[in-house]
Amino acid sequence: MFPILLHIGMHKTGTSAVQRVFSRNSWILAAAGIHYWAPRVGWVKRASKAIDLYGAVQNRASGQGPHPKFGAPEDVLARICAKAARHWVVVSAEGLSGQDPAFAQALAPLRGTARALVYLRRQDAWVESFYRQMVKSAEVAERRPFAAFLADPWTKAHLDYPALLRRWSEALGQDAVSGR
Repeated sequence: MFPILLHIGMHKTGTSAVQRVFSRNSWILAAAGIHYWAPRVGWVKRASKAIDLYGAVQNRASGQGPHPKFGAPEDVLARICAKAARHWVVVSAEGLSGQDPAFAQALAPLRGTARALVYLRRQDAWVESFYRQMVKSAEVAERRPFAAFLADPWTKAHLDYPALLRRWSEALGQDAVSGR
């Protein structure tokens, strides 16, 4: 089996830009024997990120069972591993960097095969940028003052980089995880 590279970029670390470059240049990667995991899904011709993997794990973590479109996390991992039987595979999804340990645990079966590159941003710059995004978002419409947002346990969990890296190291092995 060829290696699987998990690109675990937190929100606001340039992850979407990296995913767009990988997706738009997937044919160049393919010529080099690298498959960028960007599955075809119903509402878009080709996603720029591993939304199937994220969706499957998120559904399981929230107690909803298998995702109605993507299936169980094991199903998605099986498809990724089938591709890795013939190619290097790059998988990228922002949601994998969240505070929920379910994401690292779901990918633990890739231990020995996968390496994770975790993109981080200086915590003060990250939280300021993310807060601005949440305030501007019509969907979220964050209304709390910055200090209240910063004190929220959810925010604190996202700022706990050692815990994030520890979860991935426990799942994939210490030598398989790099934080940048």
